[in-house]
Amino acid sequence: MNSTFVNDVMNKNVATVDKSSSLQQAAASMKNSNIGCVIVADNNEPVGIITERDFVDIAADGIPLFTDVNEVMSSPLITIDFEETVWEASEIMKKKEFINFLFPEMRISLE
Repeated sequence: MNSTFVNDVMNKNVATVDKSSSLQQAAASMKNSNIGCVIVADNNEPVGIITERDFVDIAADGIPLFTDVNEVMSSPLITIDFEETVWEASEIMKKKEFINFLFPEMRISLE
């Protein structure tokens, strides 16, 4: 695993929503793209993330689905370089206690 690079195993299918989008729009984007998280953007710049795990908390806390994603997104984003090893990525993830990275080299656009 030490010689496997993040670029070899990462999911390149990324969905984005604008920070003013509703939680329902974010969930629909995740469902339509068959992915477990969506990047939240402000003027096409990534500013946060909403994950499946966040939706568990949202449901448990009774947060309405018309709430803007920027009110509940996780931020700031933690990034990693494509060329880092999977081992290095896992060490960062354990230390920071999260499961999703954003890659600074990725280009995002709102659909």
